Amino acid sequence: MAPVIYVVAPVDVAVSVSGARRKHAAVRRFASLAQLDRWREGHAVAGATIAADVRAALRQLGCRRRRLSPALRALLEALGSRRAVPHLKELQLLASSPRSFFRAWKMEIPERPSLFLLRVRLVRCARLQRQGRPLEDACRESGFRSAADYRRHLGRSGSKS
Repeated sequence: MAPVIYVVAPVDVAVSVSGARRKHAAVRRFASLAQLDRWREGHAVAGATIAADVRAALRQLGCRRRRLSPALRALLEALGSRRAVPHLKELQLLASSPRSFFRAWKMEIPERPSLFLLRVRLVRCARLQRQGRPLEDACRESGFRSAADYRRHLGRSGSKS
């Protein structure tokens, strides 16, 4: 997920954000803490975890959680309890061993783990947009660098977001 820099300062105060992080970060400016709080309330995601997105991605692949092995089901539940879609290495850390992880995954899910995580990101982005999020916000919250990055991946995937 791309970093976001939040600035709370009166409108008449000039603010400059610089440094290495600024290059890849979005900047959100608020005139007061009250305005920031109102924004946060409006952007709170019901059930802020990615569980619904993981379930939707599995449905798109025709996988039923009940038919998955207990170990893989537990791994997917741990994935779903997160607030953001992790990178593949983070997902591997949830498994007992990388070799066992990939072997079990290959036997039960018809898509590579990296593509599955991309599918979850695409599903999440589409869901956030349906909830009224601006495209750029939905993309960043889903783990894409930009809307262009999202569109590029959307065009390549077979995902029915």
